[in-house]
Amino acid sequence: MKLIWQARCKTDPIDARKLADLLRTNLLPAIWVATPTVRAQRTLLRGRAYLVRMRTGVKNRIHGLLTAENHRIEVSEVYGRAGRAWLHTVPLSPMARVQVDLLLEMVDALDERITRLDKRVRRLVKGEPAARRLQTWPGIGTFGAALLLAEIGTIDRFTTSHELAAYAGLIPSTQSSGGKTTHGGVGRAGSPWLMWILIGIVQSLKLAPGPIGHHYLKLLRSKGKAKATVAAARKLCCYLFWCLKEDWSYEQWLQQHESREVRPTQTPGSAA
Repeated sequence: MKLIWQARCKTDPIDARKLADLLRTNLLPAIWVATPTVRAQRTLLRGRAYLVRMRTGVKNRIHGLLTAENHRIEVSEVYGRAGRAWLHTVPLSPMARVQVDLLLEMVDALDERITRLDKRVRRLVKGEPAARRLQTWPGIGTFGAALLLAEIGTIDRFTTSHELAAYAGLIPSTQSSGGKTTHGGVGRAGSPWLMWILIGIVQSLKLAPGPIGHHYLKLLRSKGKAKATVAAARKLCCYLFWCLKEDWSYEQWLQQHESREVRPTQTPGSAA
């Protein structure tokens, strides 16, 4: 393919003939195309994530209005029963009161639509064994398991965990020149939705005891929060690859992870 692109005699009929010859001899590289079922699942789950982001933006707007009015939130859950009662009685300026009431109506409307989509998501993963195994992991719920499976598609198309991490866009860029190698950011390549859900899972696990939290804390001091979070997400992606590949639950994977064979080190001066 690179030779075709660099050819000096380059016309559409010549390129088409060369591509046909490659296809005939099974030498044309092919990409995986999601089935209509997988595409429908992605549409459902991405739509649900979009509504949640919209609801978060509306809630942030309400918090901004309260801050502008110099009000400190006096309840633990603003949008629970006690929080709603406090929001309706807190003294606000007339225009701020109109805005808060309208935004609360939007939150209620989005809650109702998200609940309807959640019912579809639960039906989607109800008979899926891989989704049930993913939900045994801390930090992965029904929506997270469904989105992971939909974005990955089929795990058989990845031969190594490194390939899955690269598909998720969690592999840092590398530049080598003159014997010097530098590593940059992860860039924009890869699946943004898969990266988003993996980093979201890490946000709930990075301060909890376990392999992911341990890996995050080990890198936190030297790399900083952002790089340590991405590195932990990459590690989580590799762990989930083996769980999906070997049909392991979290407990089964943990047993394999903790019982890895460790070669005994030789004592100094012993025979080779």
